[in-house]
Amino acid sequence: MLDQSGGQSPLLQSFADMISRVLREQGELELTEHVDDNSVDRLVTVTIGLISGTENAPALRLVAHDPNLNRQVWSRTLPASPGGQSDQPDIALLGVAFQLQSELTRYLAQSRNLIGTDACPPLVLGAAIPRIFSFQPEEMNQAAHMLSDAMDSKNAAQFLGWQAQIAVINLIEQFTDAPEACVERGKMLAAKAIEMDPMNSVVLSTAANAQVLLERGNAAAGADLAKLAVKVNPANPLAWWAFANVAIYAGKTEDALRSARVASRLAARTPLQFWCEFQLGLAAFKAGDIVTAKRALETSACLAPQFRPPRRYLLAIYADLRDFEKAESILAQLKELEPGFSLDHFVNDPLYPISLAREKNMLTWDKFQDLKIIG
Repeated sequence: MLDQSGGQSPLLQSFADMISRVLREQGELELTEHVDDNSVDRLVTVTIGLISGTENAPALRLVAHDPNLNRQVWSRTLPASPGGQSDQPDIALLGVAFQLQSELTRYLAQSRNLIGTDACPPLVLGAAIPRIFSFQPEEMNQAAHMLSDAMDSKNAAQFLGWQAQIAVINLIEQFTDAPEACVERGKMLAAKAIEMDPMNSVVLSTAANAQVLLERGNAAAGADLAKLAVKVNPANPLAWWAFANVAIYAGKTEDALRSARVASRLAARTPLQFWCEFQLGLAAFKAGDIVTAKRALETSACLAPQFRPPRRYLLAIYADLRDFEKAESILAQLKELEPGFSLDHFVNDPLYPISLAREKNMLTWDKFQDLKIIG
């Protein structure tokens, strides 16, 4: 339930609308703005109000409360900037809307034993998405089964979109023994998701990624979907991630870097921060900004100790900078995280997922010959 405290100001109404849109994109969920609704089925109450902030300047205060457990779930206060009343909402407001959605999804998935075929879609997604982004085959298979078992006509678009994302990861990480079938399945899932809900930015984002990456970098395939995703919901970092991804493969490095920065800011302090920092690292790498790339990739790797992709680019960067101590540390991590990992595979396999480094001719034996091969 959304409760606006402080009247019907344009800022409060606009922000309440934004939050409603962000929450609904996670699946079929009943929202009400009636403060006198005392339904026993209510999971969370979100209060949005204007208060006096620093030097009596107006500030926006959000509080999420679990009425069943009488527990404050989340709260945030931020300046009510003039940008929040324009046609282009302030990025801080967009970020808070996504932080709220992320926290509610996480909280409900962890505090309610509702994961199953009768669970509401946001709770299923709250449990499935971390498994998808684990990049571990077993976890991803479990996520795929969860999405399939809980699918119905009300949540099919989001669930199909995330299954298309699973197909992308399976192809890029070489988790499939049938790559052509994986490509066709992923494209089919993306197309069905869009057909069922073409105005959902999560669906558009996952479909855009599928179109681009399943076509091995065909930027034109997902360009329109990514643009529409950003337009539909600028508070969704996945939309900006998809837009940056398209721009990377289209060679539009400044657009890619700018969009990846927005995604990174929106995802800050949420479980998706590691994912968006990784994209920022790729965009900066593509643009030749190695300092920013290294910093973002290091942040991504730090936030997700089991996440392999940023470590691959860090190995290439450290070796190129002749920082052999860090390169050897990353090499050891990759050997532990990737069964069968070898430098020969890393350097010579054209399908190994480090194509941007290969484009820059950073994968040659002379870069790695001084490394101590571990194991």
